[in-house]
Amino acid sequence: MKKILVPSKKDKQYFSKAVSDDSLPFEKLSIFNNLHQEYPKSCVISYDLAVYLIFNKEYSKAYNILNDILNSKCNSDIKDSSLYILNKLNNLY
Repeated sequence: MKKILVPSKKDKQYFSKAVSDDSLPFEKLSIFNNLHQEYPKSCVISYDLAVYLIFNKEYSKAYNILNDILNSKCNSDIKDSSLYILNKLNNLY
């Protein structure tokens, strides 16, 4: 049987802080990196990490994460949004 990771209360608080606090862009990236390492199959965390990587001009990392989302079991909304961003990144190069 597969083990399902359930975010801890602390991780939920980290995520909530990262999403809601606009004053700490570099701390947000660190939070999402840590959460992504803990929950690599989370579509929401992966997507949000990719967005913050783009804000920090780390395009190749974001590109790889967005490609991973397209090849995962994420829902169609996240996949569609990821594809949209990937197309925009491709247009930059």
